[in-house]
Amino acid sequence: MFDRSDLTSQATRKLDSFISAIRQRVSNIISVIGHTDSLGTDPYNDNLSERRANRVRDYLLNSGIPGREISVKAMGESSPIADNDTRGGRAKNRRVVIEAQ
Repeated sequence: MFDRSDLTSQATRKLDSFISAIRQRVSNIISVIGHTDSLGTDPYNDNLSERRANRVRDYLLNSGIPGREISVKAMGESSPIADNDTRGGRAKNRRVVIEAQ
C-alpha cells in the first residue's frame, strides 16, 4: 500500500503462520527489514520503511516473540526487487522482509 505502514489481513495471516513456525525453534534471531518504492524523498522513504518494519516488530512483540530476538532495519528505496517505473513494480517494492536464523 502506497504511503502506508498498516498491516493488511493477508499480512497478519502470514505473520501468524511465521510466528507459529518460529515458536517451534529453540533459538531465534529475527531481522525485520522495511522497504519502499522510489516515490518520495530519500529521508521520507527511510522513515516510511522504518515505520513498516516497526509495525511488524510490534506485531511480533504483541504475539509473544521476545524483543531481544528481533532487529529492525530500514532500507528505504535502496533494494528494489522490481522495476520502479511501473505501478506493479512499485507495489512489489513496498514490503517488509522477515529473516529468521
